[in-house]
Amino acid sequence: MSKLHSAMFAFIIVFLSSLFWPALPSIQIMATVALMTIIAAFCVRLRIKTWIFGAILGFLWAGSVGHWYSSWQLPNRYFNENVIIEATVQSLQLPITKVQQRHFFNSSLLKRSSLGNSIHGALSANAQEYGESENRQFEHKSLMLKLSKIGKTTLYHSPLVKLSWFQPSMLFEQGDKVRLVVNMKKPHALANEFGFNRQKWLASQNIVAVGSVKASPTNAILMSHSSIRQNIVNRLLLDANKYNLKNTRWILALGLGERGLFTDEDWKLLQTSGTAHLFAISGLHLGIVSLLFFNLTKAGLFLAIKILALDHQPNIAPWAIIVSIPFCFFYAYLSGFQVPVIRSALAIVFMAYLLFYQLHWRPIAVIICLLMSFFLLFPLSIIGISFWFSFGAIFAILFFMWRFPRYDNTLWEGAKQAIFLQLFLSLIMLPLVAFNFGMISTVSALVNLIVMPVVSMLLVPLCLGLIVMMLLGIDAFIRALLLSLEYCFEQLISFMRILSTLPNASMEVYKIPSIAWLMTFIVLLLMFLPFWPHRKKVITALCVAIITQTMAHNAVEEGWSVRVFDIGQGLSVLVRQYNRFLLYDTGQSFISGGNLAQSVIAPYFEAEAHFISSESHTKNTVPSIDYLINSHMDNDHAGGNNFVFSRYNVTQWLTPAGGCTSNDSFTWGDLSLQMLWPDKTVSGEENNHSCVIKISGKNLSLLLTGDIEAAAERLILNKYADLGTLQADVLVAAHHGSKTSSTLPFVNAVSPKYVVISSKYLNRWQFPHPSVTANFREVNAKVFNTAFDGEVVFEYSNGKVKAQAYRQRWFTPWYMRIQRSQHE
Repeated sequence: MSKLHSAMFAFIIVFLSSLFWPALPSIQIMATVALMTIIAAFCVRLRIKTWIFGAILGFLWAGSVGHWYSSWQLPNRYFNENVIIEATVQSLQLPITKVQQRHFFNSSLLKRSSLGNSIHGALSANAQEYGESENRQFEHKSLMLKLSKIGKTTLYHSPLVKLSWFQPSMLFEQGDKVRLVVNMKKPHALANEFGFNRQKWLASQNIVAVGSVKASPTNAILMSHSSIRQNIVNRLLLDANKYNLKNTRWILALGLGERGLFTDEDWKLLQTSGTAHLFAISGLHLGIVSLLFFNLTKAGLFLAIKILALDHQPNIAPWAIIVSIPFCFFYAYLSGFQVPVIRSALAIVFMAYLLFYQLHWRPIAVIICLLMSFFLLFPLSIIGISFWFSFGAIFAILFFMWRFPRYDNTLWEGAKQAIFLQLFLSLIMLPLVAFNFGMISTVSALVNLIVMPVVSMLLVPLCLGLIVMMLLGIDAFIRALLLSLEYCFEQLISFMRILSTLPNASMEVYKIPSIAWLMTFIVLLLMFLPFWPHRKKVITALCVAIITQTMAHNAVEEGWSVRVFDIGQGLSVLVRQYNRFLLYDTGQSFISGGNLAQSVIAPYFEAEAHFISSESHTKNTVPSIDYLINSHMDNDHAGGNNFVFSRYNVTQWLTPAGGCTSNDSFTWGDLSLQMLWPDKTVSGEENNHSCVIKISGKNLSLLLTGDIEAAAERLILNKYADLGTLQADVLVAAHHGSKTSSTLPFVNAVSPKYVVISSKYLNRWQFPHPSVTANFREVNAKVFNTAFDGEVVFEYSNGKVKAQAYRQRWFTPWYMRIQRSQHE
């Protein structure tokens, strides 16, 4: 390895380590390191070790990227306020579901171009067959915008913001310039141990704000300028409606990299079959297009030479490579220039450079140079999972080609190598897939052996041909291509469904710790390396370590736990003892039809379901909830009830209207549940009706207070203060930290060691109130706030209590940590 490559390798290692930095180095520290490096280099006349120099550059670059990301954020004065923005629509706009179309497209406020009106009008006509429904869902649009102006300030760096728009008053398309009244917040997301890490995704996309569009007469399209991609989508949807096609979403995914129309069933099919990487424009498809145009260009140049009857035949391969590159970037444009596709395009350009100049570099040097360029051009993209899948696949392919080189150029040997490569990729990528999705597909290798050639050699060229025909306006071929693709996708999806429904086609593996997956990856690599001394002993030791780590991680200890979900401006608390559950409140639901229970509570149970069923030796993977208790019936506390009842087996449901009064105390396993309030059955429609419960176990007690306010607290104090009943180790603060609750006498009576406030980040009520946090400080309680700390878990086992907040764990990276407000 050359000195330059050594420096680049050190740069890469240090830069990757920044993913785990709990905090960014200060500007002063970075400036000091840079200055000392310059002085040292000058004093030793630039004889400093190159790898040390590369490591220092990696440190400075990683720190700079973090500080730049922070500086790119919008000023605080624009948050939580209605402001007028001007921006360009970046996201591809797709139609909505048929039930929603009926409501949406009948609005007289909607205006759009003639082609757009034709598409939406046709779709609206189809929606009429569904008739009117009382349960009609409200239209919701998701927008990715590139800001050019906010308020009266013109922006020059054009940051990205992600907004939601409920019941939009206009039809807009990708490329349009719009003026909107919006309410934005910092790029913050709920932080729970299980489920999609949206905070990480926002950082990887360099999104500086999230929020919603507000209804206003000033909302307008300033300039209609639909992109080429949007026009292709419009034409495709119009023709799909005309020919009554059912698989348009698959054409969109493969031809334009747009998977927004995929249903939950589609995503499940892709996961269980292990083919999600095939149905989007990726490096694989870009390579196919590059090879296709390379061969077409080469054939065209060869034909031109023959026609011109030149005396000598030049080497046309390098020129064919150069000509094929623009087509690669056009195909990348069709995907919306997604970062993974741009990375692949740059890799193709780099390989074309090496081939054009006939340079022979070692694979390790190629990988180092590519990684260096990626980290310089797209530094934040390494936060996203797509980078690791791309890099993992490239590494696996190069490792395979090195370990199992092809010596025979026959067609049969090529086919065998391709089959073995596919099997190798499925196996070697298994730990990464399982770690990120909690699921592995046992049929993915078989499915990919069949599906990958069909997609690569048939469907991608057909989709590309369809797009070209639409751009050229050659209608004679469009219908034939659409019907051909419809038939091919119909057969292919049917085949995938058959294999995906086989017994044990997929397995859930949530309960295997990350360190075990890392060791599994190392074991797989060691198994494919050439023989070396003590290999069996090392592999055996690692396998034992994997089993030990997994068993320790899944050990069922005698004890119980309390999990306060980060569920925004609402409440949901899960109490668990062994494999039995009590759920106190279910969070908020929305007018659009969604609810937070589905995105917050469900992922936890999905992660636990397979483990619970294996422990109980049953095939039922649907966990049972012994008790669902609603403190009261406000939406932010009971909004997820319908989802919970439809998804899980709820044994008993307790509310202030039944089962939750001071006369209803009982024992649940090793825990005692004492109902303290209300004194009698009430409707549960008021805050002071909230069900107050004390849960007690071995050396740990929990007080749940719902939304009670000062009046209820006084009455509870009068009844229980002298008895010491209110004292608890953990208090879930009433009413999200409102100043109307958590009075000092009540807090003194509880005297908690820990307090958890369930509130939304930068909520409009500015909860928790400073007077409330001051009351908690009076009793020296450690205060957690889900808005800043994320999900909070208390575990009692082996005679000890362990309190842990998701955002405060030692390995939580800097972009997941939220700065607290001054009164916190």
